[in-house]
Amino acid sequence: MDGIRLAREIKPHLIFLDLNMPDLSGYEVLDQIKADPLMQDVPIVIVTSATMTESERRRLEEQTCAILSKSNLSREQIETLLEKAQASDANSAHLQ
Repeated sequence: MDGIRLAREIKPHLIFLDLNMPDLSGYEVLDQIKADPLMQDVPIVIVTSATMTESERRRLEEQTCAILSKSNLSREQIETLLEKAQASDANSAHLQ
């Protein structure tokens, strides 16, 4: 829960979330972030080695901007996602 508290304080441009955590479920964390009005618009990237059912994958696709496999995660994928998140923030700032 410290991660959620910290994210609320700093409002990151992007969150990388592992579904497999020792103390709680990544699904629970995702639900808490999406239920929080201060956090619900922060893009989330799922990073996992878990095998998912089709319904789990659909659910995650609806709530996140990407699902990445730990086994073939690349620096280029991360850089591209960060660039998109920063561009999105810049566009939002111009609209306000």
